[in-house]
Amino acid sequence: MSERTAFSYIKAINDGKDILKDSIDESEYVPFLTNLAFSLYKDTILQANDMNCRPWLPARMQNRYLLSTISPKKRWKPWPKKPKVSIDNLRLIQDHYKYNDTRAKEALSVLSEEQIKWIQEKQEKGG
Repeated sequence: MSERTAFSYIKAINDGKDILKDSIDESEYVPFLTNLAFSLYKDTILQANDMNCRPWLPARMQNRYLLSTISPKKRWKPWPKKPKVSIDNLRLIQDHYKYNDTRAKEALSVLSEEQIKWIQEKQEKGG
């Protein structure tokens, strides 16, 4: 039997096919990733939320629910990614405010470019 990935199940649900039906091993089906994928679309977000509210259900039941409630349709959307943080700016904020990584990333998300430039000017050490 061929190796399946979490994305194989997402594609199968989008196509209206039950590829989990004949499988004995359900370990390849990852409900979290499947629900995350379907939470990106307006027409499937409620079904994904229903399954997120019931994590104790077996994978086979979750798959059957999504198959029976989601109409087959071509869906594609890029996965959300974390914004890239400049390492230099991160170190600058950590040095200036004495923050750890988490707090410095939070501070970078609210500081404007002008404020970061001002901090850089304050941190410049003359020679």
